[in-house]
Amino acid sequence: MKKNRGFIILCICYLLYYITLGVYSPYLNVYYERVGLNGSQIGLINSCGYIAAMVFSPLWGNITDKTHRYKTMISVLMMATALTGIIWQKQTLFIWIFILSLFMNIFRSNIGNLFDGFSMQFCKEYRKEYSMVRSMGSLGYLIGSFVIANLLFQFLHLQGPYMQVLLIISVLTVALLTTVPNPHFEAEKKKHDFISNMKELIRNHDYLFVLAISFFTVMVMDTTVSYLGNHLIMTLHLDDSSIGLSTFAMVLPEVFIVMQIHRFIHKYGIRKVYLLACFTQMLRCGVYALSTNLAVILLVSCVHGIMIGVGSVGVFSFIHKKVPEYMLATAMTLYGGFTVIGYAVLSQLYGWIYQLAGSNMIFVVTLIFAAIAGLMIFKSKRFDDVTD
Repeated sequence: MKKNRGFIILCICYLLYYITLGVYSPYLNVYYERVGLNGSQIGLINSCGYIAAMVFSPLWGNITDKTHRYKTMISVLMMATALTGIIWQKQTLFIWIFILSLFMNIFRSNIGNLFDGFSMQFCKEYRKEYSMVRSMGSLGYLIGSFVIANLLFQFLHLQGPYMQVLLIISVLTVALLTTVPNPHFEAEKKKHDFISNMKELIRNHDYLFVLAISFFTVMVMDTTVSYLGNHLIMTLHLDDSSIGLSTFAMVLPEVFIVMQIHRFIHKYGIRKVYLLACFTQMLRCGVYALSTNLAVILLVSCVHGIMIGVGSVGVFSFIHKKVPEYMLATAMTLYGGFTVIGYAVLSQLYGWIYQLAGSNMIFVVTLIFAAIAGLMIFKSKRFDDVTD
């Protein structure tokens, strides 16, 4: 009963944490544009924030590996993010927006990675499906970005990101997380310091391959989606509700896809599922670049969950198998650190593209990146012996 209760609460915590992302992430770049920032400034804020986060990512992971206090670290980072965000939203000058956004990225960038590491170990120990936990994250993102944000926009005429909601939900998440049982982590067989762990990870070719593939798939996709709101509102001249609709179209199917993705990976292998994700991403970006019809855009957005599923459940399970438990937090936060480097590069690149060539060109570039990833996966045999 205790493990079932803990699993249910863990799913609720995931749901709540991703609600905080849903009321924040989809509206961020639109918010920046509305307060008067241009594409280069938006790209600079995002890229420098990612770089700042990258510097601190190994620190959070190393502290967590030494103490195994995943819940404490997650709670501290969530509350620091929320409190900083309240101050950040009151700023109108670029310099203060820039500085506070750096701190927000330092705090928030690895919460999800630590949640994933904790949840995978919990599910392994109590024989639960991690994909079920992760699907609750997708549902939470949908509730935050579509339900809560739309209600606040339609009835109170508020425009996101909604930092007050983020603060309230963060407090509730932290309170519930304290009741989840701590899983047992493998004790260190020998003394491992931070440098030793990093060297071991850098020599792990499977781990490095996952990092490279993630750059051309999940990181590129996330950066592209962050400009989808700008495309809908500034390029196609739709209203704010179109952001909620597009998020709904992406995330509702994602909930069910992520919930079942381990079955597809078990049946067909991660390599084939990844190739399918690359192909659907190319199709989707082609439509985004060429179509002005919202209904068509919403239709192709439904494939979003395939890449999210294989890029989270599949990849994180793969890392969990290839990396010793005593350095799992380091591996997950190093993965997070690498992703913020990727996001920094991509955010600055896409900021320039958006300013110089418009949002349509962003989707063309993403299509090319997805094709590169598909070719890498097609030629590699690294995933062939991996199911789920």
